[in-house]
Amino acid sequence: MKVASKNSAGKDVPIRRGGRYVLSETEQPYSVTTVLNGGLPKQHVLMGWAARVAALAILDDPSLSVEEAVGKIYEKRDSAGGKGTTLHAWAELVTKGVTPDVSLLPEALQPQGRAFLKFCQDRQPEVLMNEFMVYAPDLYAAGQVDRCLRFPSDTYAEGEADILDLKTGRGLYPEMFVQQAVYRHAMNTTGKGFRRAVDAEGNSFIEWYPVPKCRKTFLLHLRDTGDYSLVQGEGSLDVFRAAKVIYEWEVSNKDKRDPSTA
Repeated sequence: MKVASKNSAGKDVPIRRGGRYVLSETEQPYSVTTVLNGGLPKQHVLMGWAARVAALAILDDPSLSVEEAVGKIYEKRDSAGGKGTTLHAWAELVTKGVTPDVSLLPEALQPQGRAFLKFCQDRQPEVLMNEFMVYAPDLYAAGQVDRCLRFPSDTYAEGEADILDLKTGRGLYPEMFVQQAVYRHAMNTTGKGFRRAVDAEGNSFIEWYPVPKCRKTFLLHLRDTGDYSLVQGEGSLDVFRAAKVIYEWEVSNKDKRDPSTA
């Protein structure tokens, strides 16, 4: 694995394949979100939401077949994911000093945009890095930190900062802090982030660079009412380890199920 000595976090996204990050031919850690999505039960979050989406679709158009109603669930999911990506990109521009203009957002996202601007006005965060990758070798897991920042009203040791993730869904859930706990652990044990880069000959390689130590983890919930909540939490690495065991078991047994019971 080639290592370069650049100091800034880049926007190049490392290659992902089958729920893993490809750092080299022999080192391909799991994606943190893949492990949590596959290893933790989601019924408490997703089953009710999916049923509601399908029911509303049928009420809106009673002629829909079962398959078409189920399709509406995936349409809604993909749409929500796209909205989150759009808001993250806009928020990153704002933290880089671009004049904030909520009208640049789709109308449906403008309340969350106003909530983000209110957060920035209230807390005056100093954003150090946006969207950078970290890797925890002992957990064999990697993922993307949303942003690394400091609050002027707080006290930090030298080289220390917080991480924060924007959330625009209906609520916050404990597994979100488990995800951040892995990122915090990676930052504090390795002190490095990574990205895929290209050398002068056009060969790609993994570039490592220093990142701050992580003091605390935060979720910023931006609501469609135009307000926000900033929540500091402590996720458990033990929960992640347990989810990883379950995820690996699921993967190893997915081809052993009796098709007649599916």
